[in-house]
Amino acid sequence: MRKLAVLALMATLVCFETACAPLEVTARNVLTASKTAILDVSAGHPECKLGMTAPTVCKVLNDAVAAHNTAVSALTAYCEGTPAPGVQSYDNGGVCVPIKTASDALASALKNLAPLIKDLKEFK
Repeated sequence: MRKLAVLALMATLVCFETACAPLEVTARNVLTASKTAILDVSAGHPECKLGMTAPTVCKVLNDAVAAHNTAVSALTAYCEGTPAPGVQSYDNGGVCVPIKTASDALASALKNLAPLIKDLKEFK
């Protein structure tokens, strides 16, 4: 029991020291970075059309777009909890009301997107 308490305290301290952000804030930041990378690479490679797998940059670009769209859908699903009366839903510009059971899907979508953002940066 004591080990569990120590681990919880350490996790809290690490979170405090690193300014842990809520999952939806992290997701928005990752999605902003991925959209920027996708737009930058797309502008530099007009030869890439939707669905192209050659050259390599086109495949990576299309994979990144698909992963980005999946992460956007996961974030929307995560934030679609029932807001307080009189508050707009997330889709209508309201705050995120997390559905905790959707957090694993969002985390997975972000994890899948991260290496593609890194790969895109090589093609700038």
